[in-house]
Amino acid sequence: STNNAHTKKFGLSSSSVYKILGNERTTAQDSKLYSLTNSAFNALGFTSSVVDDIWSIVAGVILLGELTCTESADGHLSIGGPGK
Repeated sequence: STNNAHTKKFGLSSSSVYKILGNERTTAQDSKLYSLTNSAFNALGFTSSVVDDIWSIVAGVILLGELTCTESADGHLSIGGPGK
């Protein structure tokens, strides 16, 4: 899993399974890849502010994947969060 402080910073829960990510569970490899990605951002000269913006967008896409849409019998659309 990624660093818990980072997942919380972007509104994610490290213990959650997100639909967009499939049924895969987090592994130690995820932390390594997260660190490698951040190292690549730094090597490319991205500022910490830009990197935070990128991760914020990624988190937003992940969270958008949790929305549910249902239509009532009278044709009204209801949009909700993840079913717990």
